[in-house]
Amino acid sequence: EKPGRVHVGQSMLGLAVRRGEPLLINNRPGDKSEITDGAPVSLLAIPLKIQGQIIGVLDVANKDRGFTQDDVRLIQLLANQAAVAVENARLTRKVQEMAVLEERQRLSRELHDSVNQLLYGMALYTQAAQRKLETGELDAVGSHLKNLQESASEALKEMRRLIFELRPSVLNQAGLKGAISQRLKSVEEQIGLVTAFEWRVNTRLDARIEEMLYGIAQEALNNVVKHAHAMNVTVYVIQNDNSLVMKIEDDGVGFILNEKEKGGIGLRTMRERADALNAELTIRSSPVGGTSLTIEVKL
Repeated sequence: EKPGRVHVGQSMLGLAVRRGEPLLINNRPGDKSEITDGAPVSLLAIPLKIQGQIIGVLDVANKDRGFTQDDVRLIQLLANQAAVAVENARLTRKVQEMAVLEERQRLSRELHDSVNQLLYGMALYTQAAQRKLETGELDAVGSHLKNLQESASEALKEMRRLIFELRPSVLNQAGLKGAISQRLKSVEEQIGLVTAFEWRVNTRLDARIEEMLYGIAQEALNNVVKHAHAMNVTVYVIQNDNSLVMKIEDDGVGFILNEKEKGGIGLRTMRERADALNAELTIRSSPVGGTSLTIEVKL
């Protein structure tokens, strides 16, 4: 048996489970029964139930002068609360396990859709360059090698981004300011982007606000890395009285907003995150003017 576990069929607690009702024993020295076999003991065991299913037992033992029916009613109330707490903990663990699974599946899809496709393209460019080299077509070889270099660079960008996302939650460890700063240093700066980060906040932020803003920041920065072909990206987080504004700007290739509004590049996810906390999200973009994302949330 694992530590802390008792076999249902070999204990007095197991009897409470099998009966499905409170077990009350006030055994005096010398009393004998098939349960206690003469041992002096007082025991009150209450099954923990959720929707009629027994998930455990709460027991109290060896009370002076034994247990009363008032004790049974009191411990039953405690058992009801304990059962709810145990079930909530179980459900919380299950949700966390599902979240981990969903994150793994998302990363698997991104690896397939981005890095895997880039690596396949690199293999094709390599084969094509080899064939042209054998026939002496050096201009074509140079073109294929250039494409190969560009694909390798894109694959490296994607791997840096995915590796950062696989790390333990930096948000819990460093807060929003530290998380954004580490993200810019670990991903954007490593792939050659010039970054700037301005933080003007003089109050402690609610954990839900930090989680929402960091999620949107990650999505927006991912779009810069994957789509914008930018040279510079700037992140501002500024407190204005009772509101907080986060703004992310890049000087890359923007997009026509109507073409992306239904989904793509994570816009729907960002809007859902903002709506969850009644935050106002504004995105401005054009094919030649880069992209600016602003989100304002009440504190």
